[in-house]
Amino acid sequence: MINFIFSKCRIILLMLLLITMVVQLSPIGLGGGYEKFRLLVMIVTGLLFLLSCQNMKKMWAIGIWRCLMLTVVGEIVLLGLLVIVGASVNWSPIVDLLMVVMFVVISLMELTQKQYRRILNLFIWGTLYSGISIIFTYGSGFVINDLYMPVPKNQIAPILSTGFFVSFFEGNNTNRNINKCYYWGMAFLLFLCICVFRARANIVAILVGLIVYFVFYKRKLGMLLWSGVLVVLVLIFTPLGEFVYNALFANYDVTDLNSVSAGRTNTYGASLDFIEKHGLLGGLYASIENYHHGNVHNYLLYTLENYGLLGGCLLILFYLRLIFEIGERNILRNKNKADMLGCFVFIVPLVVSLFEYTYPYSPGSAVFMAYFCLGQYYCKCSFRQKSIWIESRAIE
Repeated sequence: MINFIFSKCRIILLMLLLITMVVQLSPIGLGGGYEKFRLLVMIVTGLLFLLSCQNMKKMWAIGIWRCLMLTVVGEIVLLGLLVIVGASVNWSPIVDLLMVVMFVVISLMELTQKQYRRILNLFIWGTLYSGISIIFTYGSGFVINDLYMPVPKNQIAPILSTGFFVSFFEGNNTNRNINKCYYWGMAFLLFLCICVFRARANIVAILVGLIVYFVFYKRKLGMLLWSGVLVVLVLIFTPLGEFVYNALFANYDVTDLNSVSAGRTNTYGASLDFIEKHGLLGGLYASIENYHHGNVHNYLLYTLENYGLLGGCLLILFYLRLIFEIGERNILRNKNKADMLGCFVFIVPLVVSLFEYTYPYSPGSAVFMAYFCLGQYYCKCSFRQKSIWIESRAIE
């Protein structure tokens, strides 16, 4: 009875958390109540974590999450020792990892397929509400403007992209045509919102995701070629092509790579110069500002800049392990296609991490659903392995 009550409380809090995250990043939250909603998100996340603490054992039993826990503990100890000998440490990435640990623990809650579907649909509708309400409040509707809207684009767009991936994947894994039309329609609307936001890293993530899906999930070269031809024809002969082109390149000089990258290539070059000279300890004992101002928009370079190879070795190893894990499962271990949503969705934060320094671990509201879907994937894997073990014991 107590377990049943706790289970219901967790589901209610999870739905409340998703609604609060979405409203926080809508005109309601952005219009002045952002900090209040942020506080509410933190409180609900904390309560969910406390009600899910029994999942810590599950987390430890899963290889990739065991590596995460060891990375967090190892980095805290390592950076703590460096602080003792005078290092200037940026603790923000470590705090982000602690937050991810909480997300993973929450994500390992047991849900029925029906409950999981409800959560996914709530998320899809929530992200669509956030996207459409913002572009009609702060923009001109489904129109590409030269200037960006005055909203936290890099926080909102990955949520929309996650919603797109969920809708696209679910549409491809349902047998009913009406459900396919529903999910694909939602995916198309979310894609239009992403284009209006001019979230170019997320458009790249969508392109990568579509290639991965058609090449490694469908494994039908003919379908991939015909789909590619159809997309090219649509982009050339319909207004959608100009729409996507303007989303990517409006107000940029397409002949200048630094312009197209919004100044990132020059910053990357300056960052590499700094890493070349201070590669071992990075910014722990040296000033990055002598090389460039602001943050370099790439997680790997940002980590090497701030901690060097010595201070950031565990962070870098886990990041590379995470990329390998998601890549391997999407490419080689996708036989149970219907259960692969978590691995497929996680393409978003990994691709965005190539262009933004806080991903794939934060902002929390932007990455929570990706970690939740990935946690549910590992739950299903665990259940499937347990079932196979029970069946084999019964046969014996």
